[in-house]
This record gives sequence, C-alpha cells and structure tokens, in this order.
Amino acid sequence: MTNNIFNLIKNLKKMQRKMQEMNRDIEKMQISGESGAGLVKVVFNGENICKKITIDPSLLKEKVEVIEGLVMAAINHANYKINEKKNSDITNLTVRNLKIPF
Repeated sequence: MTNNIFNLIKNLKKMQRKMQEMNRDIEKMQISGESGAGLVKVVFNGENICKKITIDPSLLKEKVEVIEGLVMAAINHANYKINEKKNSDITNLTVRNLKIPF
C-alpha cells in the first residue's frame, strides 16, 4: 500500500511538471479560424486572445450584419479549435503519459 501511495505522488509530481510545460506551449500556440469559405479569418493565441482578423475586401459591399455574422463564426471556429487542442493535450497527459484512470 505504501508503494502505491509513493507511485501516486510520483505520478502527480510528474503530471504537474507536464502541465506547466503544456501551459507554456499553449501560450505560444497560434490557432486560426475562418468562415465564409475563407473570406473572414481570425488568429488567436492559446489564451483565447485575438491576434489578427482578416476580412476579404469583396465582403465590404455586403450588409454589416453579414460581415458581423461571418466574423462571429470565424471567432467561434477558432475557439472551438483551441478547446479541442487543450482537451486533447490534457487527455494525452493524463491517460496516455501517466496512465491515470478517470
């Protein structure tokens, strides 16, 4: 039993170090989202901060509501991709690397 507790503590410390590494990687991450077949593109970092928005000039003749909807869809797309990446990283860390059951 003592050996199991020691192994658990060892695994938790290892997981803590890996989480710190993962958080540093997330800060550097650049994720793009798009909508309207690429007419609107956004780039976010891993902390969900928008770094860039690109709107194709051909959209400028559209109604404001159309452009707003496409920008919102591109942002949602990028946020979805960020969350998927974070969830995948956490799953890989906990399940595959440390073999800790949920």
